[in-house]
Amino acid sequence: MSGKLFLGLLDRFITDGSLEFQLDGESVRVGRGREGSPEAVVQVSDPRFLDRVLTYGNLALGEAYMRGDFTIAGDDVAAFVGVLLRNRLDANGRSCLSSPACWSAMPSASSTSRTSCATTT
Repeated sequence: MSGKLFLGLLDRFITDGSLEFQLDGESVRVGRGREGSPEAVVQVSDPRFLDRVLTYGNLALGEAYMRGDFTIAGDDVAAFVGVLLRNRLDANGRSCLSSPACWSAMPSASSTSRTSCATTT
């Protein structure tokens, strides 16, 4: 699955709330707030954008949205961005990506099992 590292980072750093990503025929729930419904459901049409966000950051996320690489169910962009901002994902993700300890804790791209993210079909 494309974007495994990105989804692993989200799962690790979203401690307040949860998001659901629908991609590659799966629904992947990230975040620690897994009871109840996710705050936003992201429907991914081009999963390559997940990897681009790791490289280029917020700008890549905005460009992917404008390009239609993903949509948010019910057009609830405020709920999606609210989860990201509340959990300070920009700052936390950037500091993690520069730390070797963080990389060793992330699922490998070749791993087929998802140890930290809940996956449903």
